[in-house]
Order: sequence, then structure tokens, then C-alpha cells
Amino acid sequence: MRVLVTGASGFLGSRLVWQLRSHGHDVVVLLRPTSDRSRIAAAAPDVALGDITDPASLRQAMRDVDAVFHTAAQYEMGAKDPTSLERVNVDGSRNVFGAAGEAGIPTVYVSSVAALGPTGATPETEGHWARDEPVSHYQRTKREAHLLARRFQDEGVDVRIASPGGIYGPTDTSTLGRLIKLYMTVPMPIVAFRDAMQSTVHVDDCADGLLRMLEHGEPSAEYVLCAESVTMKEWISAMMHAADKPEPLFYVADDHVARIGRYVEWLVHAFDGPHELIHEYIATAVHSFAYSGQKARDELGWNPRPLDHGLRQMAAAFGR
Repeated sequence: MRVLVTGASGFLGSRLVWQLRSHGHDVVVLLRPTSDRSRIAAAAPDVALGDITDPASLRQAMRDVDAVFHTAAQYEMGAKDPTSLERVNVDGSRNVFGAAGEAGIPTVYVSSVAALGPTGATPETEGHWARDEPVSHYQRTKREAHLLARRFQDEGVDVRIASPGGIYGPTDTSTLGRLIKLYMTVPMPIVAFRDAMQSTVHVDDCADGLLRMLEHGEPSAEYVLCAESVTMKEWISAMMHAADKPEPLFYVADDHVARIGRYVEWLVHAFDGPHELIHEYIATAVHSFAYSGQKARDELGWNPRPLDHGLRQMAAAFGR
């Protein structure tokens, strides 16, 4: 099978490219001329120059391919230019779904549990849709794109929606990746955040789930790709344990963090600092996003690694 991957130079997209190649698929990657190809160069995919914000380049890239994996997205907390998130995450996704619909080929789209919204402590499934207002521009645009994918489904376009939890793994340069490295390498007697539930998935298991969605999933189906849900305290504790570091002596409760955060945000704003980043990061971290990947296990044969296993692999990559 010949497949197109958007976002192929990124953390998840690059791992997907390698898995597709290992399964014998021909791979075309949509890249901008300035994209860093270091993660995928050795996989030697075919390259189509273009951008998801350019419909013509998408239509050209989709010639003679059998399916599309749409992993491209802009992940940014406290964005100085929210219109950029709108242009990439919403308008870009509309372009991908439209071009794939014209070509009559399926698209596996990477959404996020952030789009489905906050939960309680009990893990939710694919049918959950919270009525809470989005707490960040990223969440808002991923929610809009998720609804857009569903509208294309209603119009007969085969868009298969994956909703991963927090994706982690070696070589992650996102905010989450930098935080995990910080927790694993720097002594921290006191840690903020304790109570909210978060869903996790290793990057290679997420890529495996996407591949299974194409090979074994139903047309226009939705799958949550989460290995397990844990409290922030349990997640941070697992990071410390994986790196053979002593656990923090004290965890600050989420309600205290939220109250303190308002004062910190005001102070940073007063000095023209990145107050939106602080606001969105805290607002996201104090909400639970607990989801179950049982449907993917049952229907796709997906078998993600436990969190402690994945974190030990990360610690080894950091030389711990």
C-alpha cells in the first residue's frame, strides 16, 4: 500500500513513517522545503513538497496514494498568535479531509482526548463529549477539527479519528517531553499538581494504533489511543522511579496550584511576560482527561506498553 503522511518530520509522524516502512508500505511524506528531515532521512520515504494549508499541494501529493495519515498539527500553549493554530489545526485539516474525499481514499486523523474534553476520575470512551469551554487555544482548535472530521464522515468521507492521550517517548521536544526530562534529571523535593487524572500513551504504541486503524479499523470509526490513566502524582512518581530518583517530599494540591497560579499570572502579566502560557498550562493540568483505550484493544488487537515500562525506556535514553 502507498500512503501519504502529513507531519512526518514531527515526533509522532516520524515514528509512524518508520513503522509503515517496517510493514512494507510505500511512504510519501508531505514536507515544507524548510522541514527538518533528520528523524526520517534514513527511512528514505518519497517526498512531496507542500503544506496542509495549501490545498493544491495536497491534491498533488495524494495522486496515486491509497490512504492518508494526517498527523500534522500545531501544539502550542499560550500561543502569541492563535490564528496560526486555527490556520493549521482547523483549516489545514479541512484541506486534508477535502482532498482525501475528492481522491476517494481513507484518512486516519490524529485528534486528541483534549478535543473530547475533561472527565471525572473514571476513564471515558469515544462517545464522551464534555460541554466545558476549552481552556486553551490548542484545545479549542483540536475540538473544532474533531467536529469537522465528523462532518466529513457524515458526508461519506472515510475519516478515521484517533484520540491519543498524552504522547511521550524519547526525542520528544514538546512541553511534555521537556517536563518529563526535567522530572527525571533534576531533584525536586516539592512538585506542583497532584490530583487530576491524565491519559498516557507511548509514541511507538500510538503509531502502532494508527497503523492498525488503517489495516483493521472500520471506515469512519473513532478510537481512543490511551494505554492507561493515572493521577498526576502517580505519573510523576513513576517518572522518578524509572530514573531511580527519590520521590518528591510534597505534592501541591491542584486547587492550591490554581489559586497561586492566578497571582503568578497577574505578576507575569504586569511585567509583560508569557501570562497566557501560565494560564493555559495550569488550566489544562488541573483538569482530568481520563480515557480508556479498550475499544482499540478489543477491535484492533492493540497492546500498548505499561507506563512504567515506557518511562524506563525514556530514562535509559536520558542515560539515567
